[in-house]
Amino acid sequence: MIWSNSPCTKYSHVRLHWPRIPSEKQIPRSITMASPENHKDIPMARITLNGEGLVVVSIRPDVRIDVTGLSGAMHARRELIGDGRGALMFHALGDLDWEPAALQTDFFGQYQESITALAVVVDSRVLTLVANMYFGLFPARFPTKVFNDESEARAWLAANG
Repeated sequence: MIWSNSPCTKYSHVRLHWPRIPSEKQIPRSITMASPENHKDIPMARITLNGEGLVVVSIRPDVRIDVTGLSGAMHARRELIGDGRGALMFHALGDLDWEPAALQTDFFGQYQESITALAVVVDSRVLTLVANMYFGLFPARFPTKVFNDESEARAWLAANG
């Protein structure tokens, strides 16, 4: 018989057992990694809804902060929280480039009823000045503050949001 020594028949007694992929209902909700239900990725940032209802917008280090990206972040936040309300935190770490037109657009006005407090975390003096200037141009009806430390921002949001 010609085929008796072929690799296909030589190991025909071996059975492969593929792992079962758990269904959505079998995955515990206590897992802290981002799932499609609690985050959105847009080119400028990752927007994450944590267990306490805080939405965190983490701006990617290699992008330019622009009108399209900030509008997209606010739209993604709305998709994550639905009709709910909650605090919002922006992470803009590093010496990021930004579009001057972003200082001429009110990104939070149409969402002001759903935002309880807003913290911006930066580690650049320039972005600290830019963020403070932005809130001077577009005063919010909710508490806003710029921070250089994330833990301080979270504590402030817990007290104000």
